[in-house]
Amino acid sequence: MMHTSIAFATDYRFADQRACMDGDLAPYFIGRPVYNGHSYAGNIASGNLNTILWGCVGLHYSGNWYDGNSTSGAISYINRVKALAAQKPWKTRWPFVNWPD
Repeated sequence: MMHTSIAFATDYRFADQRACMDGDLAPYFIGRPVYNGHSYAGNIASGNLNTILWGCVGLHYSGNWYDGNSTSGAISYINRVKALAAQKPWKTRWPFVNWPD
């Protein structure tokens, strides 16, 4: 259904994001190493939503929590997404929309 229904794909993806941010993926991370000073359990316990959000974004890409470096893994993906978001390419693609800053 992910390929045939935008509504289903959207619901599924954001349910996955919510589960990640709520700490529901703790069993998945049991026994996994700490990468770059980050662990899922530690970051969830800290309550820092920014760290948790980007950890979940990186997890969606690599399957691990803050793994890799500037050229690979979650760290590379997080940095690419942040850079793209900062460029706001949607403003030039759809210039007729009154985008808030």
